[in-house]
Amino acid sequence: MHAAAPALRPGERVLWHGVPERGLRLARRDLLLIPSSLVWVGFAIFWNIGVARGHAPLPFRLFGLGFLLVDVFFLIGRFVVDALLRARTTYTLTDRRALIVRTGAMSRHSSVDLRAVADLHLSSEPGGLGTLRFGPAAPLLGFGTSGMSFWVPALDPTPQFAMLRDAARVFELALAARD
Repeated sequence: MHAAAPALRPGERVLWHGVPERGLRLARRDLLLIPSSLVWVGFAIFWNIGVARGHAPLPFRLFGLGFLLVDVFFLIGRFVVDALLRARTTYTLTDRRALIVRTGAMSRHSSVDLRAVADLHLSSEPGGLGTLRFGPAAPLLGFGTSGMSFWVPALDPTPQFAMLRDAARVFELALAARD
């Protein structure tokens, strides 16, 4: 029995069940985000060295340290948060719905009626991984998204089966279930 089984409706049949790829993963948007994050971390280090050598007032030092912490999160920490969220996520595709269950501190339980989904998209990522989105396609490199989902893909509000090894097969099953 898997995590989504209690949420099944009478007569509903599981077509596929899986999990996102585990561990630290890069996406296309990281080709832009990593270099820009490096620039900001460099600036924050430069700022902190300057205020330390210049014996700047405490508010300038605190601002610099806070800025450095945020920049280090955007450079490194976001990958850790994304990996931790994906480690607690399971996906189930039934003949009627897509179920996404994430347990833990940032738990999320989503149910998407396949027949009500107007936009069903399959995209590929480096390393042969794919993502099945049950909603509008992701903007180019993530620009136009809101909140932290631009930096941490697991927080994307659009329901999706992210970073799957067998994404093309799951996409075909979802299309067949929709018809």
